[in-house]
Amino acid sequence: MTVQETLEDALSKVAASPVSLMCAGRTDAGVHACGQVVHFDTQAERTMKAWVMGANINLPHDVSV
Repeated sequence: MTVQETLEDALSKVAASPVSLMCAGRTDAGVHACGQVVHFDTQAERTMKAWVMGANINLPHDVSV
């Protein structure tokens, strides 16, 4: 599973519906994505804090928002 798929799964749980990410770039295996920018559209209305906390709760310890 890719980092993108992992993040999509986490955000989908927060949104309670499927989320598909659009990324500003890509990373190769073995590099970091610090500062990576992503975008997604959703009908779910959440605060920024809820998106960030919800995503982080559902992500593995080595991936964070």
